[in-house]
Amino acid sequence: MSGPQSSFFDVLQQDPHVVCMKSEQLTEDENLEELDQDFIRLVDNQGVKNLVVDLGSVRYMTSAAIGKLIALHRRLGRLEGKLILANLQVAVHDILDTAHLLTYFTVTDTVDDGVASLS
Repeated sequence: MSGPQSSFFDVLQQDPHVVCMKSEQLTEDENLEELDQDFIRLVDNQGVKNLVVDLGSVRYMTSAAIGKLIALHRRLGRLEGKLILANLQVAVHDILDTAHLLTYFTVTDTVDDGVASLS
């Protein structure tokens, strides 16, 4: 699949775009600024307005990683697009619930549900 290369995610589908996160943890030990830049390239260079992020492989994320998702959500919102978080592990779901972000983000059980919600 063509698109920007990222050490954090693979582009699985286009129109709407679906990316699958590769890492089990999104923490400060990772280069979260690079993740942010990868998302910016996807939106700005590829013209992505609607994005489903498959978080099925992610078992843990810090507030800094959540901040990158919030920034992506805002960037897409300014473009009248939408960010869908899909396939959350229980621990990640609980982290977002504790931070009261399950109502801020659009969250779906599966990637297919996320893609369907964009149509």
